[in-house]
Amino acid sequence: MLTPATPTPAFQRGEKTADPLQMYLSDVYTVPASLAGVPGLSLPIGTHPDAPHLPVGAQLLAAPFDEAGLLHVGDALMKNVPA
Repeated sequence: MLTPATPTPAFQRGEKTADPLQMYLSDVYTVPASLAGVPGLSLPIGTHPDAPHLPVGAQLLAAPFDEAGLLHVGDALMKNVPA
């Protein structure tokens, strides 16, 4: 399953240090996989179209104990995502 890794694009370095809650919420989409005990892999899949064109990530999720399949799909995805 392919899902977003974060609810927003990456933020500038130091941009959210004054707001710890926003920093905490930036990884909220990765928590369910951990709670469900399924393997997950976050990957960069491109950049946001608006300036400053920060990275956008996606998360691959696999069936329990299918780490090999997850890594195989992740590798194939990274070979086909434009740099």
